[in-house]
Amino acid sequence: MPLLCGSNAPVKSWAWGLRFFFVLGTIEPLMAARKPRKKRNRQETQETAAQAISKGFIEMHGVVEECLPAASFRIRIDNGQIILAHLSGKMRMNRIRLLPGDEVKLEMTPYDLTKGRIVYRY
Repeated sequence: MPLLCGSNAPVKSWAWGLRFFFVLGTIEPLMAARKPRKKRNRQETQETAAQAISKGFIEMHGVVEECLPAASFRIRIDNGQIILAHLSGKMRMNRIRLLPGDEVKLEMTPYDLTKGRIVYRY
């Protein structure tokens, strides 16, 4: 037998939570089940920076010098060296475009300091 509410109209099974409001007159049981959202603070951002160091990547800042095919770029990093870098997967998925002159943050592995991955555009 379908659940009937107020107007004697049947309610779908996914709307079972509305039963609290119509039958009991309150939605307190639903609100109590939710957790409050976790807020980020400065300490957590410092921990994420520490995690980036622990993964072994070197984070550098640079400027795009030249756009190459296949989402590759020539980047002039802060110390003046020019390296080859490609876009990270998240930047490709979100279709973030780069032009010469854009400032970027990139990650490099300590094993090959001539290549990197672009992770953020300023």
